[in-house]
Amino acid sequence: MVSYEDVLKMPKNIEETTLATLNFFNDNYRDISPEILENRKKIKKYIEKFHSEAGTLTSKVMDKVDLLDKEKNYPVLMAAHQPNFIPYGGVVRKATLLHILDKELKELTSNPNIEFFGIADQDISQSWRWQRESQLPSIRKKNGYLSLFYDFPKEYDKKLFCSVPKPSKDDVNGWKEDIENWINEEINRIEKINNNKISYEQKRQLYENFDRFTDLLDSAYNHSANFADFNAFLLSEIVNKKWGYDTLFTRFSECQQIFEHEFAFLLYNYKDFYNILNKTKLEIEGKTAEKVAPFWYHCDCNGKVSLFVYDENEKQISVGGKCPECMEYVEFEFDRDELKNGFGMRDIISRISARARAMPLIIFNGLGVSCYVGGLGGSKKYSAESKIIANNLKRKFPVYIAWLPHDYYAGLGQLDAFLTLKSACNGSRINLKNSLDKIQSEIATLDSELEKKKDKLRKQIKKGNREEIIREIKKIDSEYKKKESSLKAYLASLKKVPTALGLRPSIADYIINIGLEETNKQWIKYLEENGKLTEDLYLDSVFGKNEELFELVREDGLLVRGDKDGR
Repeated sequence: MVSYEDVLKMPKNIEETTLATLNFFNDNYRDISPEILENRKKIKKYIEKFHSEAGTLTSKVMDKVDLLDKEKNYPVLMAAHQPNFIPYGGVVRKATLLHILDKELKELTSNPNIEFFGIADQDISQSWRWQRESQLPSIRKKNGYLSLFYDFPKEYDKKLFCSVPKPSKDDVNGWKEDIENWINEEINRIEKINNNKISYEQKRQLYENFDRFTDLLDSAYNHSANFADFNAFLLSEIVNKKWGYDTLFTRFSECQQIFEHEFAFLLYNYKDFYNILNKTKLEIEGKTAEKVAPFWYHCDCNGKVSLFVYDENEKQISVGGKCPECMEYVEFEFDRDELKNGFGMRDIISRISARARAMPLIIFNGLGVSCYVGGLGGSKKYSAESKIIANNLKRKFPVYIAWLPHDYYAGLGQLDAFLTLKSACNGSRINLKNSLDKIQSEIATLDSELEKKKDKLRKQIKKGNREEIIREIKKIDSEYKKKESSLKAYLASLKKVPTALGLRPSIADYIINIGLEETNKQWIKYLEENGKLTEDLYLDSVFGKNEELFELVREDGLLVRGDKDGR
């Protein structure tokens, strides 16, 4: 059976990716088509608008924007992602990968490339956990991490994410306070474990990095008008201003309206689109596809309407659906002759957004994309299905790559987890399972000893000493319960070690523990010296490289390997 990996045929390293991208460009886009050139000219204003509002319209960004209306073609290297709340490292590293790919291609061709990053800000607000939650590792917290969460009003749950208001200043200050308290608590815990001392210089660097992070938050807050922009502007601030990249950002909620021809093509060919998708899903997953249009409709109330294709004939295509927010039913009819000529959608083009499988077909062909940096979860699945549809509809589908290794480093939360486990091993080989078994055995032994002592005392009860013996039993019971409570708390912390060490944390964790520029430098160094896109990384932090920790995560099978949702 064919898998999604087989379909995408992802390159495994930078060298393969560079050559594959160059070959794809030469085979498909050496000469720019009038349609692609027109789309690039149109998208230019939305890119400039984003960067101007974000405060990231640097000279490098402007130089790259100027390439968009040149008649000479340049390879477009693309990434896209939802504007996650203080995003995890995997989102940010996409820009680093684009940057290195741009550099490698320039060395071969001496020509510039266009690095484009689409912000998918029109998803339903409650559809993606990471749009409102960010995590920092901590075995002192209930689930093994500190959760930073934006509890925006329930009324926005079913609305477009770009309609969610930005947090209040009190919310932002609250997150800063939570992170600072987390830093203080982790430092105190680390220093209490076997008297591990953190140097003055290390503390100074941690708090200096924290201050730099809060400056980023403040800048994003001051420039943004909604929550999606708050997150997207934070990403652009890091990539464009702090790292100095010329990556071009834009909001999908604004720019997708330029692709009327591409939307019209998919709707005109909807029967083939659906049949190919349905056949693919049946073969790979054993499931059928919903008969929905390749785009969503954005209701007046900011709800997102799933449109079902309910009538198709030689003259027209009819779609309709009910808004999940206001419950209003909407329907539209499209003339097939107009769709065939690339038109017929002008009345609603500013109110629609591509569905997951349609987005690659629309933007890749609309802008002439030669390489796309995707993911390994739902993104991989949808992209593979898109590629199969593209091949059957004779549309172009670029080189697809993903770089989502696990970054291991001795940060505050990770170091606390590791040292707690190491202390539990008491000089023997560090092993999580053995440590858990040992403490569980100690708790069981404690319970047994308590019952034996209580039974012995009960047998000593005589006529005149009953109250004295009962007081003694209560005293012993209290002492043992304290010991048991302490052991159970210790056990609970140890059980959270896999989560803390295996977490894919917020970029805030990198900034505080490694440093903003230093994180990027180490990612770049790895890509330039190693280049493999499938191997984990072992990074240097304020605390240096902890080889014992690295050995543990390589060997201990109980450690978590990424998130369950495959992000």
